[in-house]
Amino acid sequence: MGLQSLVLLLCAVRGAEPKNASLALARSVPLPQRLAAGRRRLSDQYAQIAKLAASDGAVVDRFGYSVAIDGDTVVVGAYGDDDAGSSSGAAYVFRTTDGGATYGQVAKLTASDAAGDDNFGNSVAIAGGTVVVGARYNDDTGSNSGSVYIF
Repeated sequence: MGLQSLVLLLCAVRGAEPKNASLALARSVPLPQRLAAGRRRLSDQYAQIAKLAASDGAVVDRFGYSVAIDGDTVVVGAYGDDDAGSSSGAAYVFRTTDGGATYGQVAKLTASDAAGDDNFGNSVAIAGGTVVVGARYNDDTGSNSGSVYIF
């Protein structure tokens, strides 16, 4: 018996329409209950716990284009920020002290050599106390050669 026949048979047994065969099969298979040590089971029920916004957000900043999280710290890129010229970019650091119910902005990062069209904040990463921010169009070593800044 082929997979398609098995799906149709399962649908017939469960009373599902063949057009929803893959959905019926997915719902009929129980999820594994055992997880690796230290892992928690994610529910299919999600609720928003916070909304972050830049303290100085403006139109076309592109806040949220890149996001990274490590523990209680979130880094958000805004490559369209215009503080040092059009699309010079910025990255914002937020931290929570109450498990995620509220986040406060603790820093706004910009390049020491920021210039228009650098797109600083196009990519962001965080590990422990180190934040890395990419500026894909920074021109230090040639036209649009790019740079990475470490904080």
